[in-house]
Amino acid sequence: MWILAASLCANVYLVAEKYWLSLSTPNENDDVIIGEMTQMMLETDEYQRLAGKETVYSITAGVDRSKGGSEPYNYVVVVKTDKQAYLFSCSDGTCSDVDMIGTMYSDYAEGKTKLPLKE
Repeated sequence: MWILAASLCANVYLVAEKYWLSLSTPNENDDVIIGEMTQMMLETDEYQRLAGKETVYSITAGVDRSKGGSEPYNYVVVVKTDKQAYLFSCSDGTCSDVDMIGTMYSDYAEGKTKLPLKE
């Protein structure tokens, strides 16, 4: 009987883990949308001003379906500089434009890169 209970618990755990990861892991369609958003972000005046004033260390993108909402509002492009990180997302439901939606602390505020090859 305990083998059945252990097996059931393991299966519930594996299904829940797979579901939880699917909320924040981009699929093939997400990768295409995020790639187009990143290109649109690089062409914005906000990014151009930012790149002119601060050192851009990395640009990452992601998806977060855990908070609900609908596409394209669950996609975000993060630009990390030597001062802070800037968040860009679609400005409307058709994603005709990408705007900066906020800022947060940057891992690069101390000026160290993450590449082990540069050490």
